[in-house]
Amino acid sequence: MKFFLTTFALVIVLSPPAKSFTLGGSSLLKGFQQSPVEVYLNPDLCPASIESDLKKAIDLWQSVPSSGLQLQYQGLTATAASQLKDFSFPEALVVACSDDFGNDHPNGCDSTCLDFVTAVGGFIGSGLSITKGLVIVNVNSGAQANMHNLGSAQRQLLLAHELGHTLGLGHSSEPSALMYYNLGGKQRLALHQDDMDGISYLYPRDEFGSDPMLACGRVDMSGGSPLGGTPPLWLFVLFLTLWIGLRLRFRADSIQKLGEPL
Repeated sequence: MKFFLTTFALVIVLSPPAKSFTLGGSSLLKGFQQSPVEVYLNPDLCPASIESDLKKAIDLWQSVPSSGLQLQYQGLTATAASQLKDFSFPEALVVACSDDFGNDHPNGCDSTCLDFVTAVGGFIGSGLSITKGLVIVNVNSGAQANMHNLGSAQRQLLLAHELGHTLGLGHSSEPSALMYYNLGGKQRLALHQDDMDGISYLYPRDEFGSDPMLACGRVDMSGGSPLGGTPPLWLFVLFLTLWIGLRLRFRADSIQKLGEPL
């Protein structure tokens, strides 16, 4: 009995916090099934550093060691923002800038939206899998949310956030997460543990398939528990818990036997 109580207590102590991330679709969403997911850019109307900023945003999502996601930047495309909202473009994922954001936004965008929405990311799918994704950036002249008004670090944060939506993530309730609805105050391009948990849920590693064994990656662990709830860590926690429980029971049995009369 003591063994099971000890095991239960250890599971409670070592359990990670509840997830804060949400998905952009069904709770059974599987994300893109093709790998790698090819990303294209139409730089027309965009800030001069858009290509460099996009590459850094892509690298950020690929830095999660518990995720099997593979994003591959494929270069430039002629597909314009005006061609994106009906998802008829041939590419898997396209990023483009729009000076007619109100009309190019997939759901439409009024004057208030134009002043406060700097970009939109979305996807379309077949069943529970994502087949195509888009990021449309607001560069409307005179709009307060015009991306040209942002610094490079803010552009990278914005692109990474919208890529997260395109890959299947919704908004997080964790204020420190990249996928929190408001990026205000964030200055450093980094992922919170909740972001990593979300992308790992959608794109888990296949340790016994095409993915190599778990290796190190460039991630930001500040603000999140190192026990991210990822499969490899949970296996380790499970075996550690059982081992400690068995050791405690063996010790208790040994003490009892030593105390028995000859």
